[in-house]
Amino acid sequence: MGIGGTPDYCFVLRRHCNLLGYLVQDEQGHFMLNRLPSEDDPMFTRLRKIEGRDGMLMDTLNGHYGTFCKAIESDYQTWRKANF
Repeated sequence: MGIGGTPDYCFVLRRHCNLLGYLVQDEQGHFMLNRLPSEDDPMFTRLRKIEGRDGMLMDTLNGHYGTFCKAIESDYQTWRKANF
């Protein structure tokens, strides 16, 4: 479990730290926790939903790419043999 009781809490904070001001960076480039959002923070809730949709999009695109790769595998190997 991450900060706030959800595993994705730290990931969302780290990814959007400049936008939300939850983390600060010192002179050596290290990040420190500045504050935590409340569980009902509307911006944090929105960012969590965006992250979820982003993950679903990536899963969908990866699935389509895998199908595409399988479909062209034999043609691609034929092309490679003919050109190299």
